[in-house]
Amino acid sequence: MVSEIGYGHKSELDSYLNEEIETDESPSFSITEWWKLHTSRFPILARLARDVLAMPISIVASKAAFSTGGRIINDFRASLTPKMAQALICCQDWMRHTPFKPVEEDYDTIDNILKDVVSNVGSESTIIGL
Repeated sequence: MVSEIGYGHKSELDSYLNEEIETDESPSFSITEWWKLHTSRFPILARLARDVLAMPISIVASKAAFSTGGRIINDFRASLTPKMAQALICCQDWMRHTPFKPVEEDYDTIDNILKDVVSNVGSESTIIGL
């Protein structure tokens, strides 16, 4: 359902982006309710918002995935200074990091591939008769 926009007409997205910013910071504000109220003005964007905002969010899972605090700072290590905790987290990250292979080790492989390509290009040009 894509409609062409003539010269001088704004797209739905442009109209939305040019809207005044609403500064409703009340705890009762609901983004889904806002989109429900503005569906007639922005039907495509409202459908997109409904699809995106309908995805369930799991705060507990994201905290566990992105936090190393419980693994570094626990009851036994609660007296660590912030600087020491940061050092432990950095060390943990560095130890888990897989090192890159030095580029020099790939020179032979690259050289062999280039030789194959050059020899194949040369043989193809003789077959074609160039």
